[in-house]
Amino acid sequence: MKIYAVADIHAKTRRLNHIVANVNRLSPDLVVIAGDLTNYLSSPFVVERLGKLPVPVFAIRGNTDRKVVSRQIERNAGIFTGYLPQTAHRPFSVAGLDGTLPIPFRSRIRLNETKILNRIAPLVNRETILVVHTPPWGILDEVMGKYHAGSKNLLKFIQHKQPPVVLCGHIHERPGLKQLGKTCIVNCTMGHGSRGAVIHLNPKNLYASDVEVLHRHP
Repeated sequence: MKIYAVADIHAKTRRLNHIVANVNRLSPDLVVIAGDLTNYLSSPFVVERLGKLPVPVFAIRGNTDRKVVSRQIERNAGIFTGYLPQTAHRPFSVAGLDGTLPIPFRSRIRLNETKILNRIAPLVNRETILVVHTPPWGILDEVMGKYHAGSKNLLKFIQHKQPPVVLCGHIHERPGLKQLGKTCIVNCTMGHGSRGAVIHLNPKNLYASDVEVLHRHP
């Protein structure tokens, strides 16, 4: 199975065009949006366009997405959020965290880390794709090449739960992938020339999945 994952669209038409083109070219089974669909404004056209993609979409809010974006997502039959359970045809579940976990930079949405991670913990296991906006501390989270802006509690959570794949964004400078123990962390931001990432899932062993980061000229 194949996931096409992006983050940080920020209501940019050009980025939406790239998403549509890559969905048509790659034919993924699922599209995942790891936050920041919009740029502080409601921008309903973003959700409407994503909901018209020819494959299911799973999306969470990032720090630039207002609460109205959640309502727009909930009203769109083509987009899922929160939790997507495992099925006979999909050998993995998808669990998502809205907003930005506390970081040392100003953010519109900041969540109580302990409360939110405890709430989602029962949903996350070794057959779960975890979708967050903020990266874990020290993993693809460097701002200006040297300041870590990730979440320390999320790092500990991932180390404990060991999901096979974690999809994140938020730090535009650090698209890419990196291993954290058995877990593959993928920053699928559309910043800095990235066009997101493609995750080729191995249904027999999700830890053996392949990830390809798409750049300006795939």
